[in-house]
Amino acid sequence: MKKEESASGVGLEEASENDGAGKMRARISSHSQSLLHLEGDLLKWTNYLGGWQVRHFELKNGVLVYRRAGSKGYECSMTVKDATLGEDTINRCRFTLAQNSVMWHLEARTVAERNQWISALMKCCNDSGYSSMITECDDIDALSSVKSLNLVVQQLELHLAQLSASRQLIAEKFSELPHLEMLVETIQNTENIVQECMNTLSAADRNKLSPIKDANACSDHNGNAQVVGESLASEEEWHDAEDAVCGEAPLSMELDASQSRFFEKVTLSRNHVLYSEIDHIAMEQLRYGKAGVEDGVWELFASEGEMKMYKRDLEIDGLVCDPLKATHSVKGVSAREYLHYFFDARYKMDWDSTLDDVKLIEKISEDTMVLHQVHKRVWPAAQRESLFWSHMRRVDSHKDPDAIDAFLVCNHDTERPEVNLTNKACVRVGLTIAMICQTVIEKGSADPARSYTRDNISCRIIYVAQVNPGGWVPSSALRVVYKREYPRFLKRFTQYVLEKTKGRQLEL
Repeated sequence: MKKEESASGVGLEEASENDGAGKMRARISSHSQSLLHLEGDLLKWTNYLGGWQVRHFELKNGVLVYRRAGSKGYECSMTVKDATLGEDTINRCRFTLAQNSVMWHLEARTVAERNQWISALMKCCNDSGYSSMITECDDIDALSSVKSLNLVVQQLELHLAQLSASRQLIAEKFSELPHLEMLVETIQNTENIVQECMNTLSAADRNKLSPIKDANACSDHNGNAQVVGESLASEEEWHDAEDAVCGEAPLSMELDASQSRFFEKVTLSRNHVLYSEIDHIAMEQLRYGKAGVEDGVWELFASEGEMKMYKRDLEIDGLVCDPLKATHSVKGVSAREYLHYFFDARYKMDWDSTLDDVKLIEKISEDTMVLHQVHKRVWPAAQRESLFWSHMRRVDSHKDPDAIDAFLVCNHDTERPEVNLTNKACVRVGLTIAMICQTVIEKGSADPARSYTRDNISCRIIYVAQVNPGGWVPSSALRVVYKREYPRFLKRFTQYVLEKTKGRQLEL
């Protein structure tokens, strides 16, 4: 930075040049002008589509004006003495200038350049322009004060970062305590369940001992009969088998019976405070998802292969809450497998690139849990987070005629007094999301259960979602974002499931 005295002997000029990217000139004169004259190039946030654009700014006589690069006329202006100056806490090269309902988001090339602009703007804010006298000594003192202030700010930021790290460490230690208590309780419950299973199996073995002896005798008599050990058949079925000359019990039927028990019953207790809400919303979303897509009501906004996405324009209290419905079909994956990776919190950070953090707040039962998610910030909008219960159940009674099973996962926002916002700047969203999956056997495939493979089954998917952003976001920008992100999410998640199930045994 170079300082020179003007011809009058009381002026001060400053000039700087950064890698040929443009010159920034500053002038202070106590005779001709009462306010600082400063000009140079800055980045200005335009909108969600244009993003950051280079504009040439000039501060003169207490008024800040700008124009496009290469343009001669200025586009817009703002009186600095009536404006509010703000600094960005995330990017130290950025700052804001607001007046009434207008706010400019600006970014300098370096922190030093930003400080020079802020110093000049602060002088204009403090100096109204009426008989103000800014001398060379005042300017030197101001620059020294800014440097001292920057040093203090850096030291405070360092201490703040250390305090934040310590607080995070303490919070993590405290958060581990409930998990340890839950782990101890889970181990105790598991021991009780294992003991009950052992007692039940011992009693069952004693009851089956006599039929097995009879079946072995029958096998010795006929020579070609086979008996499957540890069959799940009842005692009455054993006698039927004897009457049929000890016919072979099909192993595939036993496997089907074992598979059909997956999520066959809702394990969430009817006495739980959330049971009525979860049951009502889950079944409501199931009926809503199975309903057709009416012409004239739903608008198709994305289509790629089997995937089709529809939306309806809806605003509630000025907030965009557009309902979304998607249909898809994925070959080689069962409904149980597809929803397993969507429901289980352990996998969410692997396939959802919009998340910063996922925490399991409470595992209410095997099919129900409460989750807290922190989403990545999209500047300049505030960071979003969500707190919701997630429930999975088997809904075979609502499956299509050509499907062999049906599963549902439903998510809905909830409240927990002990779960606070991650920080005061965060906004908590409201949401209702459901994914319905059915396993479909392809036409022309063999019918017996033992022939089900990844080559002749597919997963039929219905996805419905409605999200309340929780705070004002420009409707046009939000719709542009979700029209791009929802198809990406479904394709990315589908590819993740295909990779996880590749080479593994099919689970129905």
